[in-house]
Amino acid sequence: MLLLGNCDNLTCGAKMRRQQRKKIDLSSAERAALESLVRKQTERQSIVMRAKIILLADEGLQHQEIAQELATTGNTVSVWVARWRALAGKPPQARLEDAPRPGAPDKFSAEQLCQIIAIACENPADHGRPITHWTHRELAQVVIEKGIVDSISVSHLGALLKKTTCNPTAVNIGSTPSRTSARKSGSPASANSTSALRSVALTRFS
Repeated sequence: MLLLGNCDNLTCGAKMRRQQRKKIDLSSAERAALESLVRKQTERQSIVMRAKIILLADEGLQHQEIAQELATTGNTVSVWVARWRALAGKPPQARLEDAPRPGAPDKFSAEQLCQIIAIACENPADHGRPITHWTHRELAQVVIEKGIVDSISVSHLGALLKKTTCNPTAVNIGSTPSRTSARKSGSPASANSTSALRSVALTRFS
């Protein structure tokens, strides 16, 4: 059997195929984009690290060599090289972002969040609910029925509302009518309240 160094044809062929699979061939535009990310002082360090991994992989370095060069692990290198390939065709930075967590809730627009907060701060009875205080379940049902969102879980709604200044499960029914009356009469207080709610949503959720 013909030997090549310390391996036979089959073994050497397998090693060569593995090396070829590990190499990344960047276009000039992709390389320029990655180099720009590396130089950008305000860029997140995690993105900079991933960009460096891809650049070194493009130069032909093996995963363990890249790991040693960047003081990271071989597994980290393998993960980001594989993710880069899997997202071929997308913008370079998008290919370096963390993958969405399984089951992670969709992000709602500031307008949707503003409407949810506004309803949470109103009297449940104004929305056909025979209760004096909102529960997350009742509020979720109302915002879905009104078409504000297609769907939202009770736990997700609760997490969103914890970020606001209005506590929807402890709205004082005694103070709600005056707020509702002001809103119906079109008074400055109503306008200011709506503006404040919109500001909260835009600041905290956009």
